[in-house]
Order: sequence, then structure tokens, then C-alpha cells
Amino acid sequence: MSHQTKTAIANILLYSQLLSEYDLLEDCSSCIKALSTQAEKLHFLIHAMLKTSQLETGIIAVSPRQMLKGYQLLRR
Repeated sequence: MSHQTKTAIANILLYSQLLSEYDLLEDCSSCIKALSTQAEKLHFLIHAMLKTSQLETGIIAVSPRQMLKGYQLLRR
């Protein structure tokens, strides 16, 4: 599922980028920009869902790290 979803969204982003390179009417340009923006949001959401799924199934794991000194200074 991951590959099929990523490919479809990548294609939408590619086609919207190609369309944006043409000299189009203002209405068309605004629709293409909206399409691109929404496709990028969808790409982010699907990526987050896939990572969450990998965490839930144990494919990837999160391990805590020691805090950075700069971060500790900001917290004081």
C-alpha cells in the first residue's frame, strides 16, 4: 500500500508542477496551486500515517536520547 500511495501522490505533485510552468489563465493557475498545496498536505499525512503504522507494528522503534545542553539552557 505504501508504494502505491506514494507513487500516486508523487505523480499528482509532478503533474501540478508541470502545469504550473505553462502560461495559463489566472483561474487555472490558482486551481493548480491549490491542487499542489493539497497534494503536499496529503503527502505529509500519508507519510505520518505510514510511520505511525511502522511504530505500531514494531518495524521501527523510538529510543530516547540524552538532551542537548542548549535545550537544557533554554528550559532554565
